[in-house]
Amino acid sequence: MKNLIAISFCLIISTAFAQKRDVYFYRNDGTQTELRENADYIRVVSEPDKGSVLYNVLELYTNGKKKLIGKSSSLESFTPEGTVMTFYPNGAKHTIENYKSGNLAGEMYVYFTNGKLDKVKLYPLVQKNYAADGIAAYDLITSNDSTGKSLVADKNGYYKGDDDSITYIKEIAKIKIEGSIKNGKRDGLWKGTIGDNKMSFTETYKNGELKSGCLTDADGNTYKYSKRLISPMYPGGEKFLSDFLAENIKYPAFARDRRIHGEVLVGFTVTKFGELQNMDITRSVHESIDDEALRVMRLSKNWIPGKYFGLAVDIQFNLPIDFNISFTSTSVAQGDKKRNWPDRQ
Repeated sequence: MKNLIAISFCLIISTAFAQKRDVYFYRNDGTQTELRENADYIRVVSEPDKGSVLYNVLELYTNGKKKLIGKSSSLESFTPEGTVMTFYPNGAKHTIENYKSGNLAGEMYVYFTNGKLDKVKLYPLVQKNYAADGIAAYDLITSNDSTGKSLVADKNGYYKGDDDSITYIKEIAKIKIEGSIKNGKRDGLWKGTIGDNKMSFTETYKNGELKSGCLTDADGNTYKYSKRLISPMYPGGEKFLSDFLAENIKYPAFARDRRIHGEVLVGFTVTKFGELQNMDITRSVHESIDDEALRVMRLSKNWIPGKYFGLAVDIQFNLPIDFNISFTSTSVAQGDKKRNWPDRQ
């Protein structure tokens, strides 16, 4: 059976991508791996079709079934454009999404594994998909349960189900939430649970905006918050981090002499104690540049931990560092929480 799956997978690759293509291996948490045996899914990026400037993207589960079909405006980073379809591991359709410049835009359709319509969302065309606190920004048009029973219709009703805010934090498992939808947005008192229901929370919304929240943990401790997500921070903020990097990075002679330059992406976890762990290169420029970026980042200490639902948690980060030989110092772009792809709930 394993041989049949392998043969099937090879056939999909060879027939769908006869032209030049790049193949990448990923784990479910979005991190890239060099070895296919360590991957949870495979991403294949091929050249644009004739007359198009968009790269073709195909993702496959390791069982050979499709995970995603879409297009990207960039070869260097996954920037979806136009219609994207995603699938469950059993091959059933999961979502139909529309993107503009990497952001969800317009209607998004979500389906249960049994094929029934779960929900319809409407994303704005001109703003980012997530508010500063990590809560998804869209109007909920329709919501049904798995039997087809209507919960929300024409932007009004009572939603009960998964929360589709950013959930890249390992300590925060799947979130269940319920509350009133008014004109497509959360309104009034909402309540929810996290993971195995050992943590619960209540939140108050007005026209989709979070006004206040309170988390209760398994021991009965409470944590109040006005933003779900507070990002980790280098002491003093972004400017101090840029200054730290500029003062400590030494442009590798090998790379400088050969005019090798580019933006390296360093991935790491900021723990609840402010320590940096699991540091690696998530986008490489050159071995010498990669090594220098890692060396200097390992010198940075005592970060201010991030919080989620008012609780200090481990948060993964991707920090872009620009090595540019036209400048005497190395600049740093703003660190971005690790999110390779907008969450699809």
